[in-house]
This record gives sequence, C-alpha cells and structure tokens, in this order.
Amino acid sequence: MGALLSLGGCVLGNLMSGCGFVAIHEKTTFFHVLGLVLGHPAAAGRLLGLMFQPIDLLFYGIALYEGYRFSFRRIDWHATAKALAARQHQPPAAK
Repeated sequence: MGALLSLGGCVLGNLMSGCGFVAIHEKTTFFHVLGLVLGHPAAAGRLLGLMFQPIDLLFYGIALYEGYRFSFRRIDWHATAKALAARQHQPPAAK
C-alpha cells in the first residue's frame, strides 16, 4: 500500500505541475485548469504523456521502493509520545 501511495503522489505531483504550466501559458488560474483536467481523465493522461521524460521512471522507481521500504518501519510509540509531550511544553518561538 505504501508503494502505491508514494507512486500516486509522484504522478499527482507531475499532473499538478503540468496544470500549473498550462495555466501560465493560457493565462488562467491553476484551479481552473486542474478542474478541467480532473473532469476529463483522458486529458489528464494526455497531459502526463506530453510531459513524460525518461528520468520520471527513475523517480517513480525510487517512490515505489521507498514507499514499500517505509511500510515496514517499526514505530517506537513510547519515544513518539515522549517527543510530542516535550514539544507541547516548549514556549512559542519568537518571530
């Protein structure tokens, strides 16, 4: 599950950056383009296809590997609770 979620995050990031480029080129808002692309899955696939570079395969592979690897990481709940408790007692940072 971790591998699929990390791969999905990479693909979604590529799709959103493509929407940003199209929005700049067409002089419209990012959310307008994103709505159009998400409303038409074929447009999303075409945009991803137009933006695809071979180096994307490397990043997709890394995402799959790391997502899979971190799925088996053990969490030390005692240390996590202790760190959260210590963080709650710190004074707010000065601006």
